[in-house]
Parts: sequence; C-alpha cells; structure tokens
Amino acid sequence: NLQGMPGISKPYFHAAENHAFVIADYSNIELRILAEISKDESMIEAFQEGEDLHTKTASVIFAKNLEEITSDERKVGKIINFGLVYGMSKYGLQKRIQAATGGSITLEEAGNFRGSYFDLYPGVLKYQDEMLRKKSISTLGGRYWSGNTSELSKGAISRFNYPIQASGAEGLKEALALLMDQKPSHWKLVGAVHDEIILEVPIQEAEKAAQLLNQAMTEGMQKLVKTVPVLVESTISRYWKK
Repeated sequence: NLQGMPGISKPYFHAAENHAFVIADYSNIELRILAEISKDESMIEAFQEGEDLHTKTASVIFAKNLEEITSDERKVGKIINFGLVYGMSKYGLQKRIQAATGGSITLEEAGNFRGSYFDLYPGVLKYQDEMLRKKSISTLGGRYWSGNTSELSKGAISRFNYPIQASGAEGLKEALALLMDQKPSHWKLVGAVHDEIILEVPIQEAEKAAQLLNQAMTEGMQKLVKTVPVLVESTISRYWKK
C-alpha cells in the first residue's frame, strides 16, 4: 500500500543509477471534481479565475479580506473545504481544526463555519442533498451504484465520497492510457499512487519526461473535468518526494 507510506520513508525510494524520478500529481483535484459535479457557480468561478480556494473559504468564514488571511486561517479554510466535501459534522470539524492549529474553538463556532461554507457554496449543499436521496449515484465517467449493484443505502454520507473519488480514478486511468501510448519504452512507470504518477527515466531526459507527463495527466483528466482548469504539479528528484 504505497499510498499509506509515511513521508519519512520516501527518501529511501531511490531511482536507479544515472536515472531520476519524475513525480507529478494533481492540484486540489477532488475539489475541482466537486466543482464539476455540483456545478456550484462560486467554486467554478474561483477555479476559473485562479483563486486559492482555501484562502477564499477562509476569507468568508472569518469575514476578512483575502489579503488579511493568515497561514493558520488558510489552514482552517483547507480543513473546511476538504472536511465538508465528505459530510464532516460540526463536531468533527471542531476536533480537526483544534488538532491542526493547536487553538481552541467552540462547537458553536464550528457550526457557524459550516453554515458560512454552505452559504458560499450552495451548489455543494444541493449536491449533497441529492446524493443522499437518489436511487442511484454516478461518476463523471458513467459508472454507477444503485440498490441493485451495491449496499450503498440511501442517507449514507459515503455517497458524497464515491462519485468524487471514483471520478478521480477514472481521470487518472485516462491519463495513464495517454502516457503509455506516448512514452518511450525505456521510460519506466514505477508508481501510480492515488492521484500521483511516478516515472523513472534517464537523468538527461527528465525535463522532457516531465513535460509529457504533465500533458498526459492534464489531457486525461480534462476528458471528465471540463468546466474548471486541471492543474498538475511535478518535480524531478533522485528519490521519491512531493
């Protein structure tokens, strides 16, 4: 389970002699997929304008201008963005924020944060309500779950998670298909971990490999995510790192 490898272990994964790893992953792809699926206008606009979504969320819940948001407040915005995507309650939100920042917030404050988030992104609330009630739910690529195909009962908050994670997996597979068609045979695909792809290539070809990998990952995911830009972040290293 490479996804479960702790960060401290990654420097022990080394490329072969005279080779380098080209490591690329998607930027906030789950939130971009959420924007695509929910059709929330505020979230779509933020991505189209290149805004930092975590800062945008923090500015609303703390009632501050964007330029006034501190790093800790942005961290809270990030926790809220990712937590509420999958149905985190105000109790869970309170604990996560306190654990991440070392500060203390009341349950009422956590509830207010939650309310402000859905005021900012009403399309997400509508999406979640629909997911809870639908007879079947589907991915951007067309896969679906229903009472006939799974044990996914109505009202289960895991229904928020399924379409987003599964759509991300579909987009990654599209990217891998493009990559495998286009890459030279001596470039080795050595890892596909969640939304990250790792190539091992001769050092002198690393820049060229990074360009091809970024292009394949962008084009592959854009077959599904069409209303917001898809961004890929890559690095070249002798060992596995972010």
